[in-house]
Amino acid sequence: MPHVSGFVDNASQSAHYALLDVVRQTCLTAGWTVLRYDTATANHELILRTTTGAVVGLRTYQDVAADYYNLLAAGMSSYDVAATFDTQPGVVLSGVPAHPERIDYWLTVNNKRLVLALKVGGSAYESLYLGQANPYTRPTLYPNPLVVSGMLDGAAAVRFSDTAHSMGFKGGGTGANGVNNLRLRFGSGWMTPKAWPWVNNWVCGTAATLKTGDSYPLMPVVLYTAANGLLVELDGVLQISGVGIGAEDTLNVGGEDYLVIRDVTRTGAADYFAMRMD
Repeated sequence: MPHVSGFVDNASQSAHYALLDVVRQTCLTAGWTVLRYDTATANHELILRTTTGAVVGLRTYQDVAADYYNLLAAGMSSYDVAATFDTQPGVVLSGVPAHPERIDYWLTVNNKRLVLALKVGGSAYESLYLGQANPYTRPTLYPNPLVVSGMLDGAAAVRFSDTAHSMGFKGGGTGANGVNNLRLRFGSGWMTPKAWPWVNNWVCGTAATLKTGDSYPLMPVVLYTAANGLLVELDGVLQISGVGIGAEDTLNVGGEDYLVIRDVTRTGAADYFAMRMD
């Protein structure tokens, strides 16, 4: 399955528009189906179906006066050709701050999900996860556990330089302007789950050391709720200690390559994750 990295800039169009097209082309290479790609208006739209049947999307939103140029990640229960992007069936939305001039990106896509990391403004790292996760149940019981993890609650008017917004991987309650930057559709509706190990004080809190000797264990990111217990594990996104390690470091574990990304500009021990480069 493909992974790509590089940068886009404003040589021919705004960088966030160019990045949307990189996502489109990469997902096509992975066998996904493009249901909509509309570049006729200011908000470019991309709606996709994974090879496993999940419907997800990305569109741009921006405000020149406020100087933000963002992406909006979406998960949908199905696709309606006549509906707008924001009114698709069962839609959930989470913004991701981007940039008009240059975006460094790392994108990995497999049959059921994409993971995208961006570096904007030279130092801020943004991330998103769109698609299915690995369920802790029989596939026939809940066949489409869909995850939308961005950086913001909906299409929030937040620039990348904002210091409050945070990656959805840390779990419900960390997003700017709300808690909806991590959502899970498990069964018939959406929920705002917690995410282990970030909820564990001994692993990611004030009691944590997050490093044992010279080892950097990759910890699975498990989504759960108090009412429903353990639900899914994110595919190809793992927590890693930030002690003695930095954004864009790479490591090989079991023959697989991982890229380390941080949470915006934060450099604390619990502010990093590793994305598997499929």
